[in-house]
Formats: sequence, C-alpha cells, structure tokens
Amino acid sequence: MGMPSFSDKHSWMLDLVNQPIDFEIFDVRSRNALMARGFSTWGELGALTEEAVTNVPNLGEHSVSRINGALTDYVPRERLETRRNIPNMENAMRWALCFSKSPTLGSLFASYELKAGIPTEALTEINQMLAEPLDSFSVCEVPQITTLFKQLWKAMSATALFKERELSSPTPSFRVIGKSRGLTGEAVRRQINRDIKNMRKLIQTDEFLIIRWAMDLMRQDFGFATRANSKEAKAWRSRVGRTNIELLRWLCGYEQCDGWYVIPGSELADLENQLKTRLGDSWLVRQEEVDVVLGKVAHLDAVHKLLPGLGKWRDIGDGWWVKWDGTIFDKAERVLRLTCTPMTPAALSKAVGGGTPRSIRNISGTSMMRVDKKFRIALREWGLEEYEGIHTEIKQRIERGGGVASVAAITKEFVNNFKVSKSSVNTYLHHEMYEIDGDKVRFAVEKDYVPSPVSHLDYAVKVGKYWGHISRVTENSLKGYSFLVDRDIAAHNGIKPDDSLIVPIKIAGEIVGEASLIWDRASVGRIIYVGRLSTVLVERKIETGTYITLIPTPRECHVIIAN
Repeated sequence: MGMPSFSDKHSWMLDLVNQPIDFEIFDVRSRNALMARGFSTWGELGALTEEAVTNVPNLGEHSVSRINGALTDYVPRERLETRRNIPNMENAMRWALCFSKSPTLGSLFASYELKAGIPTEALTEINQMLAEPLDSFSVCEVPQITTLFKQLWKAMSATALFKERELSSPTPSFRVIGKSRGLTGEAVRRQINRDIKNMRKLIQTDEFLIIRWAMDLMRQDFGFATRANSKEAKAWRSRVGRTNIELLRWLCGYEQCDGWYVIPGSELADLENQLKTRLGDSWLVRQEEVDVVLGKVAHLDAVHKLLPGLGKWRDIGDGWWVKWDGTIFDKAERVLRLTCTPMTPAALSKAVGGGTPRSIRNISGTSMMRVDKKFRIALREWGLEEYEGIHTEIKQRIERGGGVASVAAITKEFVNNFKVSKSSVNTYLHHEMYEIDGDKVRFAVEKDYVPSPVSHLDYAVKVGKYWGHISRVTENSLKGYSFLVDRDIAAHNGIKPDDSLIVPIKIAGEIVGEASLIWDRASVGRIIYVGRLSTVLVERKIETGTYITLIPTPRECHVIIAN
C-alpha cells in the first residue's frame, strides 16, 4: 500500500477542493516547490500521497513533515469566519474578571456558576455563547449522539428481529420469533447474528467514538446493576431516547431482569462467592446473615432483588433464604424439609418452580420415596412405608409370609397407610396372578395363556391372518404416551405374557420407525402397551381424533391410518 494522501489526514480539505491554496502557511522551501510544480487548489494538494510529495523537486521527507505540521495547525478562512461570528463577549468577560484575574473561558464559566448578581448584558452574552453550535468553536463537525444511533439502526438488515430477540424481557427463542414470520429459528439466528457482528464492528470505528464514550459513562452511572426507573436510567432515557437507551444498555452488556438493568457475570458471581465463603454448606439462612455479608459491598435493595435472579438463592419470606441450586430433586428435597409433610408431584413441581409432575415421579435413587396411591412423596428418613403400587405391595406381603398372606391384613394396611380404596385392593387380589382361599392369598400357578375370542369386540378387525385393534389418536398419543391394545388381540397374533419387544413399525409395507410392545402380566387391565409411535404420527401430521389400526406381532407392528 502507498502512503496516505493529505485529504485522508486533513478532512477539511475535502470541503475546499476548489478553493485556492493559502501558500503563506508553508515555509519558503515548501511554498516555492509546490508553486513551481503548478499546484493551485486544496483539492490538487489533498489528492497527493506523501510519497508523491517526496518526488517533487526540492522536497523530501523533512518537507513532508513540515507540510503536515502546517496543515494540522491551519484553520481555513471559511471556518475562521464562522468562529469570528461568535457573539461579542466583552461585557461577559468584564464581569468574569471581577472574580478572576485570568481572561479565559474557564474563568467566565466559573463566574457564571456563582449565580449571583450577573449583569443583564453579561448574562445575555453568556447565554448567546452557550447556544452556539459546536462547529462554531471547532474545525471538525461533531455529530449528535442520536444521529449516530440512527446510523446504527440503519445499518441493520433485520431491525425488528434484533429488537424482539435482544431487547425483550424475557428473551423469546429464535423459533418463536420466526414462527410468526414464516421463518425457521436458524434463519432468524443467522440474520440477528449478522447484524450484531456488523454493529460491533461499526462501534469500534472512529466515527462512533462518542458511542464508546457513552458506554463508559453508562457503566459508571449504573454500576453492576440499577433499577430501570432509577434517576440514572431516567437521565439516560432523556438524553438518548427510550429506544436508544435499550440499545446502549445492550451494548454495555446489561440485561433486563424484572425491572432491573443487570450485568451478569463477575460482579454477581462475586456476591455469591462471598455468601458461600461466609455461610459454607448451609442451605437455609436468615436474611440478616445475608445482609451482614453483602451489605458492605452492594446496595441491599439490589442484593435482595438480584440474588434470586442468579438461580442460586430464593427468598421464601418471613426473613428466610434457601439455597436454590442443584437438580430438581435437590430442590424438591429442600421443599419437603421446609414443609415437613408428604406432597404430590404436582404440588412439588409448583413449589420448585420447574420440572413437571411426570419428571418428579422419577425419584428412584434419591433420598425421596412414594408413600401412597396419590404418589405423594416423602423423605426416606421420615420412616414411612414406601408404596410401590398395589401389585408390588401384595407380592412383597406374600413373599414376607413365606408364600402366603392375609387378605384382611393387606386390605386394612393398604386402606389405612396407602389411602387405597377397599374395592381397588379387592380387584388386585383377584388378579390372575393370585389365588385366594378364604383369608389366604398365594401366587397362582403359571399356565399357558389361552386368548379368548375377539371377533365380537367393536374395536377388533381381521387383517389377513392377523387381528388389529382400532384406536383413536389423542393429544397424549402425540406427546409420547403408549397406545393400549387388547391382550387377546395381541395373543392371537403371537405376543406372549411378559414379552418386552422392540420391533419395526410398518406403514403400507414401509419401515418407518421402531415400536415397543410390552405385556405386563401385573397390569389390571387386559391390555398390552404399544409405544414409540408419536414421532411417526407427528412426522405424518396425524391430527387428534384420527383413527388408526394397530396390528402388533412378535416381528413387527403394522399401522393402518384411516382416511
């Protein structure tokens, strides 16, 4: 690359390309050499590179340095005339000198700050001066910060997408943003990231120096957090506007958090680390302890509002805070310790503020256990009887009794301890797995399963040599719940008790996935479970209410979708 032209360094030359050169600003050697070469306008001189000037006879590197120095100090006549249009400040300066011996702008404004006994003539001149545009005092044009923000917004190709994603609270997903616009989440992500990359590149240029200064000032005013309606935030909103303050706080790294502007990261992490150092492994603490630890390093209003936002602590009221980290089961355990009573999965999920009742049911291997038919959950250390389902509990009682148990004792225990109805206990006791003789119940002798005829069933249909079960698609089917198929239909097709099979799914002879076929002998209903069909149904856009015919066999599961 060649050396820069003069107009690259002295931008005022671009405004005066056709104006004659003021040769008086140069030393004699430079002036004579430039005039001899025939340069006459600022445009002709500005177009020259510094390298080209060194090739002008009688000029060299030292001459280039002297020319640059002269151009730097020079104030073009046109600009000088603008500066001379500043109102007469004679009366203002006379008044200022009453309080200072230095006839400078500094003494003028210092006297102005006194706000006492300013003569009318002096006050008028000072106000006229304060109303002058900045370019009256400068040889460069200074853009307003709002103009720079307009340029940033204009540089974006997907402004609406950026605002919805980056300036909203809570932050919507790319998929949600794209859904209303007919775009994929990935397409939205690419467009937004492209705009972010371009904007961050622009911010680093000289043109946007004022924006960088504003970012530094905002960080000083806001600290690591401030309320969105604080006096500092209101002042910035007044300076740059409601939309621009959101862009500026985003550039500074602040996130919206329940009425706060917060910088996530080191400052908040420092608060948490200080708590951890002071409180150790305590999971339940008084708020006074928190205030003592953190009141010295942060405003307590901010601490009380922001610590829960970390997801590591929760204010549970009455002056108590609970540590809120770990898995959903860790949080559920703390809730149980606080309530000291068994709770249903739905109640625990609500108290934890996350997970689902279905996920909380999966408590195996934890310090919790199920204690009744309603699936209420308790801590194992409480010493309650664990409930594993009526079948399992009956089996355990028979095994404990050496192969026999009392019907009356089982019924009384289950009704009182597990809140199971007497009729439910009776239904399970008369399952084919057991034999009852008076008050005694034993395991039944296993026999080969002989299926009953199915031709009379409304939902049974003969398809070739197999039998099918007509089922209706529900919302639960599409969420992944299993279909229920009559066990006699399955048995006629070759499925056997206690089978647990993974077989191909076939639609119109084509393999489209895998299905699970499970015959649970302990199930009260005379059914088998056919699972893993939801993905196939969703891919084919099968709607709820559609009827399908399931034909399970030991080698495959055929699915016929009704028109």
